[in-house]
Amino acid sequence: DKYHLKKKLEAIRNEIKKEFSSDTTRIQPVYSFGVSLCPRHGIGAKDLMQKAIVASAQAEEKEKSHFIFYTDGMKDDKHNPISIESELRYAIQKGELKLQYQPIVALDTGKIRGSEALLRWKNPLLGYVSPSEFIPHAEEAGILEDLSIFVLNKVCDDFKYYLHRNENFKISINLSNSQISNRKIMSKFIETLNAKEIKKENIEFEISESLLSDVKNLDLDLNYLQNNGFQLSIDDVGTSFSSFGSLMKHPFHCLKIDKDFTQSICKEKKDKKLVQEIIELSHKMNIKVIAEGVEKPEYVGLLKTFGFDYYQGYYFMPPSEFSEIQYLLL
Repeated sequence: DKYHLKKKLEAIRNEIKKEFSSDTTRIQPVYSFGVSLCPRHGIGAKDLMQKAIVASAQAEEKEKSHFIFYTDGMKDDKHNPISIESELRYAIQKGELKLQYQPIVALDTGKIRGSEALLRWKNPLLGYVSPSEFIPHAEEAGILEDLSIFVLNKVCDDFKYYLHRNENFKISINLSNSQISNRKIMSKFIETLNAKEIKKENIEFEISESLLSDVKNLDLDLNYLQNNGFQLSIDDVGTSFSSFGSLMKHPFHCLKIDKDFTQSICKEKKDKKLVQEIIELSHKMNIKVIAEGVEKPEYVGLLKTFGFDYYQGYYFMPPSEFSEIQYLLL
């Protein structure tokens, strides 16, 4: 029962907290752990483990060297920081991280211009976790560099044959603010591409519009990438309502209009004049424009009249495994 289990846990705690020496250093272990009980808190291993993780988060917040039993009143947030960070450390080795790709299609020819690489993580305990949730924890866990190189290596291995045959083919990789400003990661990218004999011009880094005001020394970082031969794209244009003038201050090669903005102008013709002006100015500066979120065939014809260069969305293909899009590249 719970009473006897608590006694055993206290005995374990007393053993763990004993000091020990390493050379001339005395070490005092610190721990926190949570406990869930079967069948009180569930009968499945996944459910019990998740509730123990929730309890361990409470234990760490309370005090050092402490354990807590799960209670129904605890917030059962399956994506809590502790569980994300601890599970993410081993996600690459366990093969939990995957890449999916969504083609980017030329409106004038219907041919694939390139593809966006989308990182996916499905964990046995946490289920699907979005990059916006786990990327910040990758930095905290000290594995952002490993994660970044994993993505680039996978992209290169998947598309190497096609990149060598088509120098205009682009693979888009999303960058967070932490990655943009990390010169060590960028240097590793350059080393990796050189080793795999892939041109840097084939790699296009996507940066969210919302990051333009978040990253210090952004111009220096973007110029560094451009000077090293990488293509740069501004993603989700229309979500942060940056002025077009401020966007044009940066060395972007491509503009991606956010899916909600795209669907708005296609469904309601709302902001049509504004979008056309953006496209015209972009073209004058030799910047291509992509429409995201294209879900219906009638959108394609409208986007042509607006002057878009490319589109991306479920109408052509949803994000898919490389094996599913490979035949389209032949």
